Amino acid sequence: MTLAVLSRLFADVTGFPFEPSEVMLRKFIRGICAEIKKEGTLSINGFGTFKVQQTKKRKWYSPDGDEAGEAIPPYAVKFKASPALRVYVTPKARLKKVTPGGRTGRCVVPKRGVTKDLG
Repeated sequence: MTLAVLSRLFADVTGFPFEPSEVMLRKFIRGICAEIKKEGTLSINGFGTFKVQQTKKRKWYSPDGDEAGEAIPPYAVKFKASPALRVYVTPKARLKKVTPGGRTGRCVVPKRGVTKDLG
């Protein structure tokens, strides 16, 4: 999904014109990036957690074979989806009703054990 598509969706949902919606969305994303850079982690309830992790050092060798060293390890942003987001994006075919113990009205995502109340 591109920023333009996201801005159009934001404009349609809020009723704002496209240009102000795009400016607000850019500021929102910039704020998220600044928080991740400052704190190293950012949790958004119901969505997930962004975390900055340093990758391992890589060894390098010159093509001639006479020099070797280690490259400075870069940082990468990792994302872990929240259980609520995982249940939301799981296809309905994978959700099944739980009936043992009178616990009807709940769904369980197989192999993960994440539950969600249906109402």
